[in-house]
Amino acid sequence: MAKITAYSIGRSADSDLQLSDPSVSRVHAELAITASGKYYLTDCGSSGGAYTMQGNEQTAIKQAFVNPGDNLSFGEYYTSVQQLVAMIDDTAGSGGSKKGGKGKGVAASSKDDLPEGPVHRDPESGEIIGGDSNERT
Repeated sequence: MAKITAYSIGRSADSDLQLSDPSVSRVHAELAITASGKYYLTDCGSSGGAYTMQGNEQTAIKQAFVNPGDNLSFGEYYTSVQQLVAMIDDTAGSGGSKKGGKGKGVAASSKDDLPEGPVHRDPESGEIIGGDSNERT
């Protein structure tokens, strides 16, 4: 069964993708790669916010699909989805982070394509569930 892999992004040494910048929260965001290879970014309640960048225009992200070419900012730290994916590839091969950059593998479910609107992760199973209160346990 295919898995969704989620990578934590933050200033903490425990983050899968560590961004050493004071404007980045210790646990800033999460980048999930779906079974179909799509990228889904979630701001984890950071103080500096997560944004997509189009020139000088910033659009806040709470939870959204992002594309490899999208430019991002986490607080005052600027990067791209492509650079984050390269960091995953680098740390997975060299064990560069404390967690080896491997992320958290989550078993696939019928919700792998991620529902529209806000979603939540079940703290016990790690399964991504819809934001509808009827879907939560």
